[in-house]
Amino acid sequence: MNRVRIDRSDLAAALGLLVNTFAIFYRGVRNVTRLRFSPAASPTAMTVVRGPRTDPPIPLIGLRQIWIDHSVTESATAGRKPVSVKINLKVLLWNGRTVRPVPLLPPTTDTAALHRQLQQTLAPTDVQVDLVVERRVESRGSGVGYGGSTGGVGGGGG
Repeated sequence: MNRVRIDRSDLAAALGLLVNTFAIFYRGVRNVTRLRFSPAASPTAMTVVRGPRTDPPIPLIGLRQIWIDHSVTESATAGRKPVSVKINLKVLLWNGRTVRPVPLLPPTTDTAALHRQLQQTLAPTDVQVDLVVERRVESRGSGVGYGGSTGGVGGGGG
């Protein structure tokens, strides 16, 4: 009779792979990846797409407000590309729930044009559409290796 020996490190690696696979699958099914307005010509509903599945359509009368948050952190050195650009959407429903799609919009998205398009599309429904643009300049000492905590050994005189 042959015995199969399983090393503890192999077991730990297999368990880690299983946990990571579950986490990736769960995140893919739970995260909102797209908002679909339909019909395209004159929408009456919004459908939330979560990975491979779609939620039931929400009538546009159920939408209260849409925010487009555009955050840009400029480099402290003039003439350089921005350090970071983040574009997030947030949809507030009349029942108090908030829908937040994962930030999939590329940093080159023209948020002013997106704002105008959403306003025009949703004008008949009285859904408020807001564009919030925040620009700040990175402080010179905020690079890697500067500032921050030293790792948790607290001083406190005695």
